[in-house]
Amino acid sequence: MSGGSYDYLSCKDPIEDSEEVDQQLKSMEDDLRNEGYHAIADELFKYRLTIETTQHRLTIMHKRLERLMHDWEWYRSGDIGKKDFDETVAKWWAKETT
Repeated sequence: MSGGSYDYLSCKDPIEDSEEVDQQLKSMEDDLRNEGYHAIADELFKYRLTIETTQHRLTIMHKRLERLMHDWEWYRSGDIGKKDFDETVAKWWAKETT
């Protein structure tokens, strides 16, 4: 096998290429386990779980911040006024503190 047996998995960004990376990590984990390298396979499993958890948290954070980020960008580019942005902040803050 060449060095690219897992499509050069060690060079990939686990968040950016998440679906592909997860499939390849699972394949590597299974192969290691089948060859008797259980401790390494267990570490890969934990790594996959950490990536999945991180992706989930990033999705939640993005949903929470998306409107603020959008309106800040529009405010900074002159598409909306400060009053509009302040209203977005007030709505966001009210939702966050209830």
